[in-house]
Amino acid sequence: MPVEPIKPSAPTEKLSLKAEVDALLVELGVEPISHSGGTLVARTPITGETVAHVREVDAAGAASAIDKAHAAFLAWRLVPSPKRGELVRLLGEELRASRPWAGWCPSRPARSSPKASAKSRR
Repeated sequence: MPVEPIKPSAPTEKLSLKAEVDALLVELGVEPISHSGGTLVARTPITGETVAHVREVDAAGAASAIDKAHAAFLAWRLVPSPKRGELVRLLGEELRASRPWAGWCPSRPARSSPKASAKSRR
């Protein structure tokens, strides 16, 4: 049974992609300081638009983040794969049920490249 994507709650057609990303991160509880004011530019592959400026970290900060991610991976890989798949599926269902953007984000159409447009006209 096909699932229809859920439309975002705000009229996003009038918002820039950066404004959409900012709104989504705020809704997820991500502090604006984590994606603004930094020197590293994050661009969307959809349009090339800058969507964030993230901060650089020193070697110790990077090592700490890597250690935390590795510890989480070691715990997650102990969960049998069918159970992990079921958990991911259930998480997706919960997100789609409670967050208007969850079904919408992955379905946003990307701009087609000139090559793709040329091929479709043939």
